[in-house]
Amino acid sequence: MLTDSAFFKEIFNSPYAVTAFRKYSESIPNHLPSKAESLESESTQALSRMAKENGIWLIGGELLG
Repeated sequence: MLTDSAFFKEIFNSPYAVTAFRKYSESIPNHLPSKAESLESESTQALSRMAKENGIWLIGGELLG
C-alpha cells in the first residue's frame, strides 16, 4: 500500500542530547510568499525538496495525540 504522507519523530535532525539542542537548532520563519525559500532552514529546505520529489506530505517532528 502506498502512502501520501511520511512523519519523522521528534529531534530527527540532531543528536538526541539536551546539550546539543542549541547547537543544532534552526529558525523556522513564517512563510512570506516572495521571501520564504531564502529564509528557510536547511532542514526545512531538505524536507520540502524530498516531499516534492516524492509527491507526498512530509512532516518533520513529533505529532502529539
